[in-house]
Amino acid sequence: KKNGYEVNVKNMVKHVRDIAGIRIICSFTSDIYLIADMITKQGDLKIISLKDYIKHPKDSGYQSYHMLVSVPVYLSDGVVDTKVEIQIRTIAQDFWASLEHQLYYKSRSAVDADIARELYLCAETIAQTDQKMQELRVFAQEIRLETLKTIGSLGFGHVGGSMSIVDALAVLYGEVMKVDPKNPRWEDRDWCVLSKGHAGPAMYATLGLKGFYPIEQAYTLNQPHTNFPSHTDRTKTPGVDLTTGSLGQGMSTATGAALGNKIDGRDNHVFVFVGDGEADEGQVWEAAQFAAHYKLDNLVCFVDDNKYQLDGACEKVMSHANGIGAKFAAFGWNVVNCEDGNDVEQIYDAIQNAYATKGVPTCIVLNTVKGKGATFADGTGAHSSQPSKEQWDEAIAYAESKLAEIKAQ
Repeated sequence: KKNGYEVNVKNMVKHVRDIAGIRIICSFTSDIYLIADMITKQGDLKIISLKDYIKHPKDSGYQSYHMLVSVPVYLSDGVVDTKVEIQIRTIAQDFWASLEHQLYYKSRSAVDADIARELYLCAETIAQTDQKMQELRVFAQEIRLETLKTIGSLGFGHVGGSMSIVDALAVLYGEVMKVDPKNPRWEDRDWCVLSKGHAGPAMYATLGLKGFYPIEQAYTLNQPHTNFPSHTDRTKTPGVDLTTGSLGQGMSTATGAALGNKIDGRDNHVFVFVGDGEADEGQVWEAAQFAAHYKLDNLVCFVDDNKYQLDGACEKVMSHANGIGAKFAAFGWNVVNCEDGNDVEQIYDAIQNAYATKGVPTCIVLNTVKGKGATFADGTGAHSSQPSKEQWDEAIAYAESKLAEIKAQ
């Protein structure tokens, strides 16, 4: 109407670039291309044009993926193909774009050059963060594959509880922890303790990929004269900080390590993994009380809340009333709940929360899937598995294809 056209459907379709707009927000840059591919495959849509501002950002730093599509709209007197713009971004990219929009399009004054520069640098930081999360997803899948190969070399073992903590190990060793593969006993390192020691194969895969030893050495899992027993042993495996196995004890020794490091004035952290079934042990709660009393804010406990233990579902064997997190909170801990404990971004954010919390230890409850990524164990709740050779081959082949898929993203 402003340009002199009569307001009707014909003129709207002819003269308006896009009558409707949709914005899709997702977690990872790789998700953007998956969503775009799904949209492209929709039979009732026609792709008019694509603009990839992720691979080719605007000069301002703006990043997003734009699709102009034609959508059939059914009216009372017929069908009209209507143009719709679809914008696909990550959460971080959308936050940046909203800020840019406020500055450039809502503000009546010119944007200062220094602010424009800061905005551009912010866009670069966001892009780097998204890339780092993608790298952690790749690392997690590499650990999953090597964990399967490690246990598969023996033919049976604790697949379920190993695969459920892979993503947290990827975040710790891929981004968070200070470690030196050439000097595993470096005094200022961060520590990682598997109180649920039966998840050792996941730790061995992680340390091997990190360069503590050739990964192939872990394929001697639990065999005579091996340095890779089914439960982690600091006297045998480079990079293992504390020996564990008897459930509950690793929580106590990790707490002691945290206190010792604090007394020595070290600026490092101790991370400990506790199973949800393991939390039946009273020793876990003695350590929890001790850590809160001594204000061990350098201690972070991951609870692998995969809902199953040796004898079945935790809810049936020994439930935790209002939840494990509520118990830790009652002992005076800072508690962070990861709704998806297999999501590297949620895990990373939870750890940053722990770092920012002073004066109390932190418990991060990981709501995980037991056996995550193992085709024969994923979601079954199995504590230990002894699949056939064919099932092992299928699981490893699937993990390899999944790794290739994530890398391609």
